[in-house]
Amino acid sequence: MITMAWRSLRTRWPAAIGSIIAVMLGAALVAAALILQQSASAANPDGAPTPWALGNTDLVVRMPDQAVAADGRTMPLTDRRRLTAGQLERIRATDGVAEVTTENPSPAYVSTGGATIGDTTKRSWAHPWSTALTEPVTLTQGTAPRVPGDVVLDRDTAAAAGVTVGEKVTLVTLKGTAAYRLTGIVTWPGSQYEHAVLLTDARAAELGGDPLLALVRVSGDPAAVRNALRAALPEAEVTADRSHALILDRRTAELSGGSSQFVLLMAASALGIAALVIASTLSVSVHQRRREIALLRTVGATPARVRRLVVGEAAFIGVFAGLLGGLLGVGVGAVGIRFFAAQGMIADSVRLQVGMTPFLAGTGVAVLTAILAGTLPAWKASKISPAEAMRSADAQPTPSSRLRIVTGFVMLGIAAHFVIAGAVVAGTRGYTTIDVAGVLFILSAPFLVLAAVLLGRQLLAGLLRLVTPLLGRSFGVFLATRQIRNDLSRAVGVTTPLLLMVAFACLLIFQEKGTFEAQARNYAEQLHIDLAVRGSEQLGVPPGLAGRVADIPGVAAATGMINTRLLVPRDGSSVEALAVDPAAAGELFRVPVTAGAWQDFGAGSIAVDRGVASQYGWRAGQQADVLLNDGTPQRVRVAAIFDAGAATLSVLMPRSMAQPHLLEPYDAGVLVRVDAGADPAAVAARIDALRSVDPNVEALTKDGFMAFLRTQSSGDTWIIHLLVVLIGGYAGIAAINVLVSSAMARRGQFALLRLAGAQPAYIIRAVICETAIIVAGGILLGTLVAAVPLLGYGYIFTHSLWLPFAPGPYALICAAALFIGLVGGVVPARLALRSRALDTLRAS
Repeated sequence: MITMAWRSLRTRWPAAIGSIIAVMLGAALVAAALILQQSASAANPDGAPTPWALGNTDLVVRMPDQAVAADGRTMPLTDRRRLTAGQLERIRATDGVAEVTTENPSPAYVSTGGATIGDTTKRSWAHPWSTALTEPVTLTQGTAPRVPGDVVLDRDTAAAAGVTVGEKVTLVTLKGTAAYRLTGIVTWPGSQYEHAVLLTDARAAELGGDPLLALVRVSGDPAAVRNALRAALPEAEVTADRSHALILDRRTAELSGGSSQFVLLMAASALGIAALVIASTLSVSVHQRRREIALLRTVGATPARVRRLVVGEAAFIGVFAGLLGGLLGVGVGAVGIRFFAAQGMIADSVRLQVGMTPFLAGTGVAVLTAILAGTLPAWKASKISPAEAMRSADAQPTPSSRLRIVTGFVMLGIAAHFVIAGAVVAGTRGYTTIDVAGVLFILSAPFLVLAAVLLGRQLLAGLLRLVTPLLGRSFGVFLATRQIRNDLSRAVGVTTPLLLMVAFACLLIFQEKGTFEAQARNYAEQLHIDLAVRGSEQLGVPPGLAGRVADIPGVAAATGMINTRLLVPRDGSSVEALAVDPAAAGELFRVPVTAGAWQDFGAGSIAVDRGVASQYGWRAGQQADVLLNDGTPQRVRVAAIFDAGAATLSVLMPRSMAQPHLLEPYDAGVLVRVDAGADPAAVAARIDALRSVDPNVEALTKDGFMAFLRTQSSGDTWIIHLLVVLIGGYAGIAAINVLVSSAMARRGQFALLRLAGAQPAYIIRAVICETAIIVAGGILLGTLVAAVPLLGYGYIFTHSLWLPFAPGPYALICAAALFIGLVGGVVPARLALRSRALDTLRAS
């Protein structure tokens, strides 16, 4: 039977190419993911993503990066609490402590002719020179900083700024803009992750405030000193794990720590769709070979032998493609290392490490996937009756089983249940509405996909009845519609992967974009402003600028705004907060107050949306215990409760309460309301004059500011696009594979049509029409599947039926589906028509 399976596969190798490619790429991704993980572990065994190893120190003292809720759960903090002067004195007084230096990081950006060096993916931080001495930093040019006006830069930053030792450098810091003298240039292993600005210890402390870390050198046993420090400072953490101590950019840390998991997720997705490719291909193959298999049954082949034949073919595909994929995975792993290093997700020092485990794992998973995917077609093949051999190849296919139809409607009912539940939850307008309702709407998508697949024949037949009168009565339309009706299983085999491609691409691309667009609409309605001030893209506006804007003639009200969070220790939850100047809040935010008053909103108080107040049981005038973003306990008074509609605003708090507890207290922007008789353009010109403080400052209209916020909402869209390409690529392979095998199986039919007088051009037109109908079915079903949860998301934020589809990207998705269908359907048919009709009939 193995020999028969090999011979059967060898005679049909063109039809198996798509499955081989799919499994090969899936195996390559699995192997590449393991190679990437193995290489990163070899280069950095502890997996630390931080740019600062702090290798020349013994112990690090810091405050915890998490708080404990009343029920014992831990709450991660976005910022770490700083050490006080009293704590530093206790550290220095501990026996065995020989030397203590402090790390006082603060944002500091090099300004070059109206632009700053550094962005959201690679921040720029000022550090004391003593911290550089704990790192393997090499001073390649010049000298260390000696006076407060000196600065040392890393080589990449100096090159980007175009400065050399001895020249002036402009730094934008929390204290404003000032000129420094470049005294030296350094190289260091962590330059991949941040731009380093190295200052004297005194100047760094002046800019950064209280220290984030205490770096301790010991004169005795490190373990004994560590125990002594823990006894002296029980509220702090004392650790010898120095490489994890100074992680300033949590985004980089999260990306670095999750790079291997992301690649494994891609590999799992690839193999899942690869299984669909193989199952779809084998199902269509069995359907098209039903006469051949029935003849085998007629001459004595048992159902078990038929199952072994089909499973054997799948196993051959798995072994062959798995071996190729394992080898290809080495190359993919090497490319992946360079790619993720360029994205800052792994260190530049990672080098390719190849072992047998990734190769064997990729091959093994491919073989297992192929065999499992071939089991169902094999079972179907064994059920074919020998009497099937007497039927015509064009016999009407058997209708869908009752179980399949009932199951399809059950899946549709479950999807409807999730949609209705999501709509009910969205109508409550509580603080957790967005999260809960969003999950319910998203959960409807997989059940809608299953329903569309199970009811595919019925849906495609219904679509055919609708479009046939619109297509006319040409020969091509007649032949195309007849062929689809006679072989709905093959047509569904094409629409299924296209449905998946369109649905998942739309969900991935439009869900986040639509969510932000809906929030932006609500946010714009709530803002009662004439102008807004932007700063550097993805960084914001220096904290002192808001006060300068408020003092400009013609400005009636102005406030900076900081995005932060409040933690509720009662239950371990957290809520998004916007820190503003309380005196201007009532003027700049157009939200109705349902309890309390804007006049009561001031120092030590907060204003909350009614959904937040309902969740926590807060009432106007009540005292509430919260934690700030660094874990500092804070008792606040609920001054006002407002109705923010779709919860764009959750909590408003004073900027003076939030800023001291932020490591990077930049404003997201400054909101401005001008006097009734003032000219907004003149006020904007005065604001633009503040570029001497920050070269990126710019006054925008309200619409311009909302457009600016949209440009910053993209985030890591390359991840989404990569997943879309991955899913689309496999879906394309599945569709093309089915179309190619179909065209090969219909060579005899094409030959008979040509002998009957049909011109090749007429046959090609029929194939184009047939493919277009099938592709349109896949696009339509995929769009409907994606539209349901996306409409749900639109309803959450707007309480109206708003569909967040963007015409451009959607047209591109549809064009890609149409291109895949035409390539897979027309090209094989054109090749099949090249041979003489009589030769084709003899060969078949």
